[in-house]
Amino acid sequence: MGNDYYAHLIGKESDPLCKNITRLSGLAYDPEVYFNPEATAFSAEEISLFHSATLKTAQKKKKQDRIADYYEQIVKPKLESEKIRYEPGNHNQYVMRVGYMMAKKRYDRKEATQWAIRQFPEYDDVEQVFKSCYENTTHPQKMKAETGKIPYATVDEIKDFLDGHIKLRFNLITLRYEYLKEKWRILQDRNLNTLWSNMSLTARVSKSDMINVIESDYSPPYNPFTDYLENLPPWQEGDKDYIAELAATVKMKGDPVMPFCEALRKWLVAMIAGWIDEGAVNNVILVFIGRQGAYKTTWFNYLLPPELKQYFYTKANARRMTKDDIIALSQYALICYEELDTMSPSELNQLKAVVTMQYTNERAAYGHYAEQRKHINTFCGTGNNPEF
Repeated sequence: MGNDYYAHLIGKESDPLCKNITRLSGLAYDPEVYFNPEATAFSAEEISLFHSATLKTAQKKKKQDRIADYYEQIVKPKLESEKIRYEPGNHNQYVMRVGYMMAKKRYDRKEATQWAIRQFPEYDDVEQVFKSCYENTTHPQKMKAETGKIPYATVDEIKDFLDGHIKLRFNLITLRYEYLKEKWRILQDRNLNTLWSNMSLTARVSKSDMINVIESDYSPPYNPFTDYLENLPPWQEGDKDYIAELAATVKMKGDPVMPFCEALRKWLVAMIAGWIDEGAVNNVILVFIGRQGAYKTTWFNYLLPPELKQYFYTKANARRMTKDDIIALSQYALICYEELDTMSPSELNQLKAVVTMQYTNERAAYGHYAEQRKHINTFCGTGNNPEF
């Protein structure tokens, strides 16, 4: 009480840290200050009333701060993601959306309206709009006053927060969730923890609820192969023959039965079909035989476009087939087996069986169950010995 009284009297702010005897024992000098032995002491009743008023003011400020934080952290980013802005000609729609979100969050109508009047001074109908929003909003969950606890954030509230803070998708090939930050990246535990902690600043949110929302149809499915192919410019008759140009980069020896350009064209078409056709699997392995250092693997490494580069995989140990190699059939577009000529006949037979496999049925390391998935990849290989 004393701090506020004298701050108002002399027009200077008090130091809120001066609460203990050490801080109050500092030396100060002011030629205008004097001791008045006839000053009237504050009564117990005045102190009690002032304390109650101060507490009420602090509680009101806390409520207003919560509303402001909710607006900045959830409401404003959510509306911004929908291209809804507070600007001339759009005041009514914007304030109405804010009002409905405040009502759904169950903030006190009077407190929310007072905050909105200060937040949107250019709009004269804030009070009437908020009144309508609150009267037309139902609350399926019990209020804090009824349960004694602050309710957890609802699914809709979690979606609103995510809408304003992150863009997600589900990769159908890698079976991983991805988020957009300059470019698409894999969503890691650290990203989830950051989302959860940021939303916890304005709401009581269960991390498992947030994960369940993310790992639902909230995150739209994405197939990198169909997305890439559908966004290519259409090929017109008479356009450059890019496959012929690609085939010309490979130096051949001898007189092959089939011209390499024709063989490469068929192999590439079969590879694309394997990506997008449910019933197609490329059963042909394109193998380059040549001396060491002839850039055989390098040629294959640059075969996929930059957008799909992550779906190329080089297997150095061709003689060992593991569970991960089976799973890779459904996760990579092109797998290159190095040193194929070192494989034994039994190992080659195992590779042949894998090449013709229509589906895989394995449990991924982070999965709960074994899952049947289409074999999408195409095999290529390198070696030094033409007889294997």
